[in-house]
Amino acid sequence: MTKRNRGRWLERMVAALLIEAGWSVHLVQSAVAFNPGKKQYYAKKQDIFGSDILAMKPGRVFLFIQVTADTNIGRKIRTFRSYPFPWDVCRVLIFQAKKRKGRWKFKVGRVEQTGVDWADECLLEDIFGDLFWEKRDLFWAGRIG
Repeated sequence: MTKRNRGRWLERMVAALLIEAGWSVHLVQSAVAFNPGKKQYYAKKQDIFGSDILAMKPGRVFLFIQVTADTNIGRKIRTFRSYPFPWDVCRVLIFQAKKRKGRWKFKVGRVEQTGVDWADECLLEDIFGDLFWEKRDLFWAGRIG
């Protein structure tokens, strides 16, 4: 599996969890571009404000989500912080994926104006509701990197 395919697979996995938890989800699509110098086509990602996934649910804040398997998430945090998000009506989240004992697991961080808070069970339950307790083995706590 290529890095791009793995990334899209992880994005679809997070999107499916959000849909199962009752969120309406938009997954950013790649556009195809042509490089005339190399005479080949390539996929050009079309992130929206640095996000791979946008999610909304009635009566809830909007979610802007970046899904990554990259260990250097500082760049992604800087990208998010470069946009003037209305922090009172949206949550900006990073789902960092890591393979643990042959299974993909996610660590979730909430990007804020001052930095990143790594999510605890309360935030994950707030986002996923009772589904979090059913799928709890997909998440892990601890140091990123």
